[in-house]
Amino acid sequence: MAPRTAVIGAEAAFRAAWVNCWVGRGMTLGSISVGSRADFEAMNRGVALHRLRPVVDRVFPFDEAPDAYRYFESRAHFGKVAISHG
Repeated sequence: MAPRTAVIGAEAAFRAAWVNCWVGRGMTLGSISVGSRADFEAMNRGVALHRLRPVVDRVFPFDEAPDAYRYFESRAHFGKVAISHG
């Protein structure tokens, strides 16, 4: 399996494009486009105003992380599958 790297934000991806010069063949460098800071802050205000909460299907303790991944891969969950670490 070839290594994949995702860079968040177009500006960050542009700055990281030089990585392609030295990583060699077989690596994929992609970017994830995100909105502006103003959009992010507006979204957070809406989440707080409407008291939105994520749907969490199941939380696994850290030492059961392999089980969490298997559960996630089974697609039997409805909502988030989380791994606690504290």
